[in-house]
Order: sequence, then C-alpha cells, then structure tokens
Amino acid sequence: MLFISTDQHHHGALSAYGCRWVRTPNLDRLHERGVSFMRSYSPDPVCAPARSSWWTGRHTSETGSVFNTAPVHDDIPDLGQILNANGYAAFHTGKWHVDGRAMEKSFRNLYYGRKHIGASAGEPFDPAITHSAVSFLNAYNGAEPFFLAVEFVSPHDICESIHYHETKVLPSPAALGIVDEVDLPPLPTTSTHSAGRPA
Repeated sequence: MLFISTDQHHHGALSAYGCRWVRTPNLDRLHERGVSFMRSYSPDPVCAPARSSWWTGRHTSETGSVFNTAPVHDDIPDLGQILNANGYAAFHTGKWHVDGRAMEKSFRNLYYGRKHIGASAGEPFDPAITHSAVSFLNAYNGAEPFFLAVEFVSPHDICESIHYHETKVLPSPAALGIVDEVDLPPLPTTSTHSAGRPA
C-alpha cells in the first residue's frame, strides 16, 4: 500500500479540477486513475492535530492533540503500529509532525532529513523524499506486504512565507513588473483575511 500526502494542499489547487493557475500533471494522473472523495473533511484545521487523527482514526478530542505541540496519548495505537503488529512492514518518508509520538516508534524510517522536517522547506526536502520513495519501491523485496507513507512538505511553504512576513507590507509581483495583473489568480470572493492585493 502506498499513502501520499501533500501538506496544506486545497483540492482547488489541482489542474485536474479545472484550476488554470497551477500545473499538477502527476497528481492529475493519480486523479484520472483513482477515486476522488469530494465530500471528505479534515478533522481539524491545524497540522499536528489533523495528522494525529489520520494516523489513529480518532478525533483530536480523543487523541489529545488539540493544538500543535499537544502530544498524542501514549495508549492510542497508530496505523504504523497496527500494521506492524499484523503482518505488514510499515515504512515512512518525509514530514511526520505528530507531536508526542516519535515516527520511529511506528514506522521504519526511509528519510527524515538530518533533523526532523518542520513546517516548511519543501523545496529542499521534497526531492529527497521523492528519491527515497522511488528507491524503496524499486528495491523492496521483503516477504511481508508493505505500507509506505510518503509525506511531502509542499505546498505548506506558502503559509510559512505569510507567517514570516505578516507584519510587513510586501510589494505584489504585478507592482514589481514580474507578472501582469491578468496572470495572477483571482482572490477568493469571501475570506477571513482582508481583501485586496498587497500594494
């Protein structure tokens, strides 16, 4: 089994769903050959709590991870532990971010960077994550069936860029002459953030 996740990736940012502002040919192929769940919802809008839910199958109120840095309860098994106990070899590569639960406690690690991958840095980490997954898939010859989790960092980087510069006014790419205004995607019609492009 192969599980692939992208971080903070809205389904509207896929060319398979008609978005003309991005090109996602590999994800489009997965969409074309697979099944889309258009009525699925994240159990939590925050990173670590949502991850605690998808790995345990429990709501964040049960896992104990109700905000980033809140640890998952030790007595709740995760999918890696369940699979390893039932004849599978569970492997992981990429971002983990399940607070209070060491990834190595549940999965055999293929790649996690020199230090644990944080919220951002998809540009350097994602190619290495891809390489480790492809190498594993090409070379695996174990007797056990395997589960491989491939957890990419991008496109989370855009959120970190906003966090780093939230107190600054940044010139828009159109104002700098990098792109024309017509080449920029439209702003959402409703938002909790202030409307309008930065000047």
